[in-house]
Parts: sequence; C-alpha cells; structure tokens
Amino acid sequence: MKNKFVIRKVAFHYSDDHHYFHAIGAIEGNIFTDYQEAHNALITLERQAYLVTDLGDIEPFSGCSSDVNMDKMIRLKYYFEKELGLNILKTDDYGRISSNRDTFLTKDITNEQIDRIRNLSGLKFYELVEFIDEPQFFGIWKKSPFYRKEGFRETSGSIYFYNTYLEAYNAATENCPYDLNETKIKGKLEEISDMPIILKTLIKTSHSISYDEFSEELTIRNMMNTDWVSLCTLLKNKPFEIRLLTFDDVKDCEQGAYECM
Repeated sequence: MKNKFVIRKVAFHYSDDHHYFHAIGAIEGNIFTDYQEAHNALITLERQAYLVTDLGDIEPFSGCSSDVNMDKMIRLKYYFEKELGLNILKTDDYGRISSNRDTFLTKDITNEQIDRIRNLSGLKFYELVEFIDEPQFFGIWKKSPFYRKEGFRETSGSIYFYNTYLEAYNAATENCPYDLNETKIKGKLEEISDMPIILKTLIKTSHSISYDEFSEELTIRNMMNTDWVSLCTLLKNKPFEIRLLTFDDVKDCEQGAYECM
C-alpha cells in the first residue's frame, strides 16, 4: 500500500502584532503519491508565500515576537549574510535579532534556499501531511443542547479539520468554546455520567457546574477550561463528536481567510 501526501495551509492565527492572511487548514492542490513531487510542490508554494511576505511583520522575524529562540535566530542571520549575502536581520542594542518593517526576500532566491530558511526559522506557510491510505480528516461537531446551533466547530473564524482523530479530540477537550450555551441536563448523576462520584466532586469544587437534586437537573454555565476538560471526560453525552471526512469533503468546504493588512 503506497502512502499518499496532501499539502495544507498552516493554521496561522491573528494577533495584535501580526496579521496573517492564510486560510486555516485549507487543502492546496490534489493528492500526491510521490513524496519528492509533493515536497517540490510544497516548497514552490512556500517560495511564493515568502516573496510576498513582509518579514518585519511576521514571527519569528518581527521584533514584536515574545518567544524567540536566540540560537535559531543567530544561525538564521549567519545564513542570510554568509550564504545569501542578504543583510535582512539586524541586532539591536539589547542583542535581539529581528527584521525591520518593509523587508522582503529578493526574487532571485531559489526553492532550495527557501527550504533552508523554512527549516532554520520554523516559519511554514504550508505543511505536508502523510497518510498511510486514503487521506481522511476529522472535524469537531458541536451538539445541542450544549450549543445554540449544531455544526462544525470553528477556529479563529473558520472551520478547521484535523489530520488525526487524536488531534481533533485534544482540540475539542482542551479549551472551552466561546459559544457554549448555558445548558441544563435532566437526570440523576448516575444517568448523566459513568463516574457519578467524580462528577459530584467536580460540582462541589466548580463555579461553572451546579446540580439541583430536587429537579434532578445539571446546569452548566461560564465554563473554565479546567472544568471543561473534566466535564468532557465525565459526561456520557459529550458536548461534541468527532466526525470523519474524506479528502473531497474537506476540499469542497468553504474556509475563511484573513486579509493582508
């Protein structure tokens, strides 16, 4: 059985300092069966993205970056200056290495050089995903009554489909969604959860969950992330389900994109 490869746009997020324009997780092109062909296509796309990107406005080149590996930046600066003859990265009075605004790579840069910069900097506009068989993806389906509207959960304003079931499940349980309803679940604790004693302990310690023994009703509101993780584990009826999608499903799905700013 031959492995298959898919190119996806990396899921960049908006921040106050940086304005990314990529669609979140969108698929680029078709399915590849040859790794080298897929990698060459990936680097060609990376080169196109790098050439139109102001390095001074994007991590890790921007001086606004808060989490910078200095060893990595030193190696990257050396590569630009010694191998490419480009004075792109500057060292300020505090020893920080970054690019000024309106800094762009020159158009004569090659795919091989882009591949090297990509590996040194960690800045990747695309990712190459390998599948053992046919490409399959996983989406987080929001269920009522936990949500006002059922549908696939969004990430930064756009639906995102994960490459593995585990990635999707971890994303669904790690952070409480912003659009979660105030939810009431009828039933005894033994009916609501396979671990009613642990659920009862969570109710006592949490400000987000309450239980009315008279009406036998569990109320969920204003969830904290830590409570959300526990609740997802304890409830029989999960607030979400992980749905399997094919390559064509994801390819045809409308995905949002940020505008260049």
